[in-house]
Amino acid sequence: MNLTIDRRERDSLHVLMTYRFFIGDDRRLHRALEQGVTHAQVAREFEEEMWLMGDLGWLDRELAEALGMPGADRPEFELTMPVEALASTLKRAREEARIGFADDLKQVPTETEEERRARFLRAEQTCDELLARLGHQEEAPA
Repeated sequence: MNLTIDRRERDSLHVLMTYRFFIGDDRRLHRALEQGVTHAQVAREFEEEMWLMGDLGWLDRELAEALGMPGADRPEFELTMPVEALASTLKRAREEARIGFADDLKQVPTETEEERRARFLRAEQTCDELLARLGHQEEAPA
């Protein structure tokens, strides 16, 4: 089952995944290793997350936008990952959205704390919405 997402969902996930890879990556890996995640599992998760980034049009969209090329304003994106892998990836991303704000690492230097909080909340909500569409919604933590 492929999942098609809209531009808003794509942009929210893209910003969160960019944060995961380029801003909070060291902290994320450190937390994973502290929780007993094996190096093989970290590698598998990285592969899944790169697949998601590919589906989000990570590099080609960035270039298309920068160069004003056709397709930069694509309204929909198809997520091609197997459902279980996508659900696992979205759950990890959702957790990052929940704790990423507390890391206090700046992704956008001019962003206010309110804007930053709203960005992480939007990303968490997007993950929740997509997990619900996949049938993998869980109870929110108290």
